[in-house]
Amino acid sequence: MSGRRTAGARPRGEANICTADYAELIALWHGGAAGPARRLGAVLARLSAVLFAEPNPAVIKAVLYARGRIPAPAVRLPLLAASGDVVRRALEVVRAPVHRGQEGALM
Repeated sequence: MSGRRTAGARPRGEANICTADYAELIALWHGGAAGPARRLGAVLARLSAVLFAEPNPAVIKAVLYARGRIPAPAVRLPLLAASGDVVRRALEVVRAPVHRGQEGALM
C-alpha cells in the first residue's frame, strides 16, 4: 500500500490530537505558503515522533484521555499502556507555544 491517502481513508491517529493544526497545514500548503507550512510541519513531525515512540495507539489514546477527549486510555492485549514518560513528553509537545506564538496552539 502506498503512503498516499485515498478517498474515504481514515486520518492518522495524531490528527485526532491536533486536528486544527493538521487542517491549517493542509490549507497553508494548498495556499502556496510553503514557509509557514514547513514550520508547522516541523512541529507536527516532533509530535508524531513522540506519539509513535511506543506501539500505536497506546500513546495517542493516553494523550486523548489526559486531555479529556476519551473515557479511558485502555488498549487491547497484546498491547500495553503507554509509559508515563512518553505520555508526559507528548503532552509537553501538545501544550508548547508554537507557530502562531499562542499558548497551547496545538489543540
